[in-house]
Amino acid sequence: MTYAYQSEVWPTTDLSPVIRQDGYGLVNAGVIWNVNDAWTLSLQGTNLTDEEYRTTGYNIAAYGVLTGFYGPPRQYSLMARYDF
Repeated sequence: MTYAYQSEVWPTTDLSPVIRQDGYGLVNAGVIWNVNDAWTLSLQGTNLTDEEYRTTGYNIAAYGVLTGFYGPPRQYSLMARYDF
């Protein structure tokens, strides 16, 4: 299990408060199970609290452009591996 915290972010050089991102934390976790010499199972999860956060954005007021790009939502993955 991991926890990562990002403090407040101003994603543009003009320090626009419109796209400022407050601090946020992300929780990720996973388990790996070696069933036997051949089989391995893995369950992984990212952003388990389903935090909504901006990674970057642009505020180009002269052109009326205001955009924000967000990080991925909660995601899970399940893997089965067989070695022969």
